[in-house]
Amino acid sequence: MASIEQSNVFEIVQIGRRGPNNGPRVRARCSKCRRHFDIRDPSARSLPTEPLAKKLRHIDWECDGAGKKALCTKCRQGGSKPNGKDTVPPAAAPKTPTTTAVKATLAAYKLIGEHYLPDDQRYATGFSDAVIGTKTGLAESVVADMRETEFGPLQVDQEATRLQHDLTAFVKNANEEIKTYADMLDEIKRSLNQQVTELRLKVDDYVGNKKHPR
Repeated sequence: MASIEQSNVFEIVQIGRRGPNNGPRVRARCSKCRRHFDIRDPSARSLPTEPLAKKLRHIDWECDGAGKKALCTKCRQGGSKPNGKDTVPPAAAPKTPTTTAVKATLAAYKLIGEHYLPDDQRYATGFSDAVIGTKTGLAESVVADMRETEFGPLQVDQEATRLQHDLTAFVKNANEEIKTYADMLDEIKRSLNQQVTELRLKVDDYVGNKKHPR
């Protein structure tokens, strides 16, 4: 696999000096208009070009696995000229159906970057894959895949997992006991109904003998 140093698309740049949003990151540039997109995942700097190209494809860029050529979303749609100067699309040009999806994807990337805590491998309070999915209109599974690929995994809470397992076992046992007691009650009900029927027959027989003595 090709490395960043062998690529015409990717380079490592330094953003500022301090702060959570600063530091070295991988920058990808469109081969046509020179627009750029920064990959903030710290591990990206050590990746070969193929996984980096995959990250670009997630945001609707086009990029070959060797990192020799890339086209941003606008250039793929024919809306940009070299040096980033946009052209005016023809009046009859149809709207690209992926525009909404691209905006939603970029919004999700922004929210994940703002609220995912890579050191703790978790989201800040109030945020999750599901919350970001709701805010952007993307499926939770799509957001989870983006977060897993671009930013990192979610740390599994071992204690919460154990409690969930214990709760599941408790509910299963409780349901089995409830079914057992329900079956017992049904059997008691059937037995009582049979006894009541037999008692009524005896009463009717007794009353009949009194009215018509033999």
